Amino acid sequence: MVRATRTIGPNWDMTIIDDPLEWTFEQIENRKLPAMIERAGYPGIAADLDLNKIAEVLPALKKRAFEMYEEGERLTGHKGLPLEYTPNWPPSSSRVPNWKGEGSGGSPPPHAVRD
Repeated sequence: MVRATRTIGPNWDMTIIDDPLEWTFEQIENRKLPAMIERAGYPGIAADLDLNKIAEVLPALKKRAFEMYEEGERLTGHKGLPLEYTPNWPPSSSRVPNWKGEGSGGSPPPHAVRD
């Protein structure tokens, strides 16, 4: 299970899911991605997904993802995640840039707010 955190990053709960990358691909292969994206607060994006295109590119994507995962484990000694959290926003940013607030009353979803 992946839980969004207030610091914008996945929090892999290794007590529930042994292999988070495999779990992620299982969700995509079982066509659960739209429901996950909608639950995250992005119903417009979920509605626009082309599930046939995703299924078409998934084998190559999965192959490459597992190659990268194995390389990360080789370099760090643990399952494919960085040793330290690396934010994807500049330090001065406190909210998702250009947030439109679709489906949430104008505020970003709780997982998109930095501490």
